[in-house]
Amino acid sequence: MGELQAVIEGLAERLQRAVAVDDPSIRLLAHTAHDDNVDEHRVQSIMKLRPGSAIADYVFGLGIRTAAGPVRIPGRTDLRALGRLCIPVRCQGVLLGYLWLIDDDQTLTEEEIQVSVAAADAVGAVLFRERLLDDLRRAGEHRLLFELINPDTEGEDPVSQANLDAAGLTEQ
Repeated sequence: MGELQAVIEGLAERLQRAVAVDDPSIRLLAHTAHDDNVDEHRVQSIMKLRPGSAIADYVFGLGIRTAAGPVRIPGRTDLRALGRLCIPVRCQGVLLGYLWLIDDDQTLTEEEIQVSVAAADAVGAVLFRERLLDDLRRAGEHRLLFELINPDTEGEDPVSQANLDAAGLTEQ
C-alpha cells in the first residue's frame, strides 16, 4: 500500500467513513472503501476519475481553491450530491488537492474535523514529496538527453551508465 493510501485508510478507519483525495482540478487520486452513504458524484468520480462539470463548478464556486481550512459543501438535490466536508491539501503554501468526507448530516465533530485536517497535512507532505521526486526524475531525464545530443565529448561515450540506469533504460 502506498503512503497516500495508508494515510487515508487510517483516517477512514478512525472516522468510520469513506475518504477521497483529488488533485487541484478535482481528478481522483485515491479513495477508501465506501459504504452505502455515497452519491452519484462520488460514484462518477471513482468510475471516471473526475466529477461532472456541474459539480466541479459548484464546489469551485464555494471558494475551495483559496480556502485556508475546511469548507462545508452543502448537499444539492438538483446535482444529486450529498453534503461534504472539503479540506484543501497544501504543503509549503502550494495547493496540491482536496481531501473529501461525505458528511450530509453534519455529524463530524470538531475533534474529527481536526483529525481530518491533520490527515490532509500528511497527505500534503506525501504529495509534495512525490512532486519533488518527479521533478528530480525529470531533471535526470533532461540531463540524459543533454548527454545524448551534446557533441563536445570527443571520442567518449557521452551517455554514462549511471544516467541510463537512473532513467530506466537498461535492464537491472
